[in-house]
Amino acid sequence: MDNGTVIKGVNLIGYDADKDVIHWFTVSSSGETTDNIVKWTDDNTFTITYNGTMKNKPYNSVFECKFVKDGYCDVKQVVKENDVVTQEMTGQFVRE
Repeated sequence: MDNGTVIKGVNLIGYDADKDVIHWFTVSSSGETTDNIVKWTDDNTFTITYNGTMKNKPYNSVFECKFVKDGYCDVKQVVKENDVVTQEMTGQFVRE
């Protein structure tokens, strides 16, 4: 957010073996929700790409998750607004 507010979120991720897709649903503390269905891009990686608009300007988000070992996923997200990078995030998801 523009004012430096910390946003927390919860992700629910499931795998549909019949369709070979990942279903990813997110809810954030700011009230945003996303509902994505993605396919694997290789044996260990999947990418979620969203193209749309925000505040009537082009908006693009690319989220990549690469499983590096059992229960660990390296993540990277790049957000562009009006073709300018406005957010970058890297980290690691750990299954508990």
